[in-house]
Amino acid sequence: MSQNKAEFDRFKGLLDGTLLNGVQAQAINQVLIEQAKSVVEGKQSMVLVHDICDLRKPYSQSMQELGKVRNLEGKWINGYRSFDSVAIDADKKQLHLLACQVGKLDTDLNHAGLEQIVSLHKGLKEANADVVLCHVLDRWFDDVDYFQVLDSLPDSRFVIRIKNWRNSDVEGHFQQEEDEIRRLKWGQKTLQKSFTRVYEKFSWGEKVYHQVNAHFSYEPIVLKANKYCLLKVELTTRKGEKIFKQPMLLLSNYGIKAEEMALWVFHRYLKRSKIEGVFKFLKEHLGWEDFQVRDFTSIENVIVLAYFIGGYFYEIESALTHNPAMQQICQLGYGKGKITKLYFLRGLAKLAAWEEMQSLIDQKQLSTDQVKNLLKYYKT
Repeated sequence: MSQNKAEFDRFKGLLDGTLLNGVQAQAINQVLIEQAKSVVEGKQSMVLVHDICDLRKPYSQSMQELGKVRNLEGKWINGYRSFDSVAIDADKKQLHLLACQVGKLDTDLNHAGLEQIVSLHKGLKEANADVVLCHVLDRWFDDVDYFQVLDSLPDSRFVIRIKNWRNSDVEGHFQQEEDEIRRLKWGQKTLQKSFTRVYEKFSWGEKVYHQVNAHFSYEPIVLKANKYCLLKVELTTRKGEKIFKQPMLLLSNYGIKAEEMALWVFHRYLKRSKIEGVFKFLKEHLGWEDFQVRDFTSIENVIVLAYFIGGYFYEIESALTHNPAMQQICQLGYGKGKITKLYFLRGLAKLAAWEEMQSLIDQKQLSTDQVKNLLKYYKT
């Protein structure tokens, strides 16, 4: 909180665009992409994951450009939506935050997101003309425009999960409608080639399954005169229970001609969970949904600024295990020997609280006995 109105106005000006050197979402995104250009140098390939995040503000009423998003129960509530992109360096197992844009009420976030993807792709290709970029997206982007644009970019590959209700090119009977012949959905069609695998351990969502039976099937398909490959994945537990309610359908411009390539495409898609981890980290530990500013410029800037700060913690994560000072900070954050960005962040919060307390001691010239007396309230 601000100490006085002058400080409040200064902080407000940093976010709402009135100060010349204030926070600007576009400038922050430019810094992120410039950082990514240095990462992509010398790489043969990188995975780029893109997704929309719902930023929930259920009790807000008067914020500018306030729209509707779904809560965890699937009900519509007030909030904002952002289109976000991250890059995954498979060699170093490191994640880099690339870009974040916040949609207005009249923003077609799917279209704006596609423009963001194209801009990122071109920017990274400028830094390394030889790199192959694989774009991974979820069912929200089951869109022919996405397929065609991503397929047209140089050295671009994509893996997109598509909806089961898409019609196939095969007609057949439905179990409950034996007298009616209609085109089968892709999830119902038997694809040309198939094989099985067993995963001794498989993580999905917040659950871990053991001895998972996986059935894969695939075949080439044509959409709007463009050739792609369709991969269907069905997983069951050792008790025969389905892990996916419906088969997972993945569309890709990778040519799937062998079992190992089908597995490779499936595992590429599984990296999409990384961006969900980013959303969770930003919301739970950086207060991504806790902003109180009202005007949209400030809202946009504070959301993108938090995304940028989150990127800093992902960038330093690989250095945490090698830096003694960072290890001590993690220990201060109750890491108990674990060195992660979460414990590092908690440790920094402890240091900030200690510095603030030290400033109070100096300002009020508190004695040791007075400090001990204050600590009694903390222990109770």
